[in-house]
Amino acid sequence: MRRKQNPSSDPYHTFVNAALVLRGIQLSLFFLVFINAWRSGALASSSLLFVLGVAACAVGQWLNYYVFVKLGKAGVFYGVRFGHVIPWVHSVVFDKVQHPQYVGCVLSYFGVWMLAPTYGTFHVAVMGSFCYVFTGLTEHTHTSTNIKSN
Repeated sequence: MRRKQNPSSDPYHTFVNAALVLRGIQLSLFFLVFINAWRSGALASSSLLFVLGVAACAVGQWLNYYVFVKLGKAGVFYGVRFGHVIPWVHSVVFDKVQHPQYVGCVLSYFGVWMLAPTYGTFHVAVMGSFCYVFTGLTEHTHTSTNIKSN
């Protein structure tokens, strides 16, 4: 483990707090998009598309939750880049999917698009997905000595 620092001066805690604020904004915007689509009649016109959208969001959010449970806050919020030692996780999801959290986020983006299929939600899904793919590829180019294999 790393030595204790004052949380207000620790860059890791600052990063985590900023990430949590951004996640809150993201979830609020998803909710507002859904409410706006519902009020304007732009929700998925097909029952199949609606069910697929709910399923994609549910699986995506489950993956995000699962990753958080398995890796903890330091694993999810790049603690390894700030000196935290993260144990390597071997489980069904991590053995089958390289970046389960990113896959979960992409599923959630496209789930929202399927629930409210508009031009805007499609572009948000594509751009958000691009960011996660880029981040996943970038992470593969950097290796870390703070990841501990069991």
